[in-house]
Amino acid sequence: RRLYFWRDKNNNEVDFILEKDGDLVALELKTSESVRPSEAKGLVAFREAFKKKKALKRSIVLHGGEDGRLLGDALFALPWGWMMPRT
Repeated sequence: RRLYFWRDKNNNEVDFILEKDGDLVALELKTSESVRPSEAKGLVAFREAFKKKKALKRSIVLHGGEDGRLLGDALFALPWGWMMPRT
């Protein structure tokens, strides 16, 4: 498994790219409790830049809120609790 950061020449960026066996998951981290689609622009730019080279399985914006929702094709907004459930 590998972990990357990505930024293009237009300053679009993705906080974390996780790679395993050629499959990719892109993660963007936000502290806000809600996510606007515009906050996923780095994820969209990454998908466009690498759509023919790698297998991007999904893109996720993790945020400080409670609700998850679909932002686009294989693009999700999920709460931090998705990664770190409360016990």
